Amino acid sequence: MLLQTNKKQPIVPTESKSPLLTLSQAQALCGLSLQALYDAIFEGRLRARMIGKDWKIRSSDLKEYISTFNRNR
Repeated sequence: MLLQTNKKQPIVPTESKSPLLTLSQAQALCGLSLQALYDAIFEGRLRARMIGKDWKIRSSDLKEYISTFNRNR
């Protein structure tokens, strides 16, 4: 399925195998503060993408980041 923009450039929707989470959703799932998540993103320990004005995190990336806490114990 192709969607058309006003400029007639096709946009191909992509299917993600891992849903995208907002920082608030990630915070609720992992229990870390927003500041801790921002720090992890900016230090390169947590992969995230800026989509529009919001940071989005793949749930698989959050799971991988959380698993590093268990490995370090």
